Amino acid sequence: MKTKFLKSVLPISVVTLAIAGAFSTHAMDKASDRMVERTGYEHLSQQEPCVARIACTTDPGDPCTFNGAVLYDQLTSVSCPNPLNKIQQ
Repeated sequence: MKTKFLKSVLPISVVTLAIAGAFSTHAMDKASDRMVERTGYEHLSQQEPCVARIACTTDPGDPCTFNGAVLYDQLTSVSCPNPLNKIQQ
């Protein structure tokens, strides 16, 4: 009786898990298309090339600024070349 039950339920469970996995993977792909939030860094001087300021985004939009200075995405401790944009509310 136990073996008969397992033989009929196990394949259904495996198929259900496979379908659930496919849907969750597809949802993760959609989530990666959303806004990417980054800390905006300001160029101050050679001694302080990248100083953290406020949260910005990589999505298209108006430039992200802090006290009139455009903010950038930091690549290394001395390099922040990519301008960021304001987070749209």
